[in-house]
Amino acid sequence: MPAPVPSDPPDSPPTLTPGRSGLKVDDKKGVIHMSYGNRDLVEHMKGLQINLDKHPENNKPFDVMPKAGDNSRRREAMKKSGLKPKTGFVRDEKPLNMQLHDGKTTAMYVPKAESSKQPS
Repeated sequence: MPAPVPSDPPDSPPTLTPGRSGLKVDDKKGVIHMSYGNRDLVEHMKGLQINLDKHPENNKPFDVMPKAGDNSRRREAMKKSGLKPKTGFVRDEKPLNMQLHDGKTTAMYVPKAESSKQPS
């Protein structure tokens, strides 16, 4: 397994450097930048690529929805996927349920251990 890639310093500009994961908040612009690193989140990245292959129009920035609607969108995505809970795995949907999108989601199982490394 490759060595973990260190996070960027908190004051550095947002990057999409391969292998890095994290969140950066730009208070001046009111924007949150989130990147998934392919070294730590291999299965998550596969899920993202599956979604973009199926729905190329999702390859764009999304606004973040208010927390109040978060759980209902996830329930709907999981219902549409047909995936049931599975020991040792979590169900991961793309785009993320916290993003405002038109419902063109895909979902797959990812290892629970990998999911705990996800930026939050």
